[in-house]
Amino acid sequence: TKQAHWNVRGPLFYPLHKLFDELAGVIEEHIDPLAERITAIGGTALGTVRQAAQRSTLIEFPTHGHDDTIFVPALIDRFGQCANSFREGIESTAELGDAVTSDMLTGICADLDKGLWLLEAHRRE
Repeated sequence: TKQAHWNVRGPLFYPLHKLFDELAGVIEEHIDPLAERITAIGGTALGTVRQAAQRSTLIEFPTHGHDDTIFVPALIDRFGQCANSFREGIESTAELGDAVTSDMLTGICADLDKGLWLLEAHRRE
């Protein structure tokens, strides 16, 4: 999301630059509480750039092009993938009886869904 924010160009620069930054901010707000929850329940928060990249299931974000025709569809795809991954986590943690983590993941998923909705409003048909 920050990659798109930093590199977007074209006639929709300002609204997309602002939207991408707002979406990144919403995502970033969840990182620390989620990492703390992971450690609180006995896990290890793996947060280096290399660790995150190694475990990511997302394909590399496009670095070619600079406009909404490249960045908006790429973000729609990634927000959708992330939301679906969080839905799986919600189900898994609920099955394990971890209502606190399930609730936390539900909040993150809701923000991803909202971001997806905002991005889809900018999709060119």
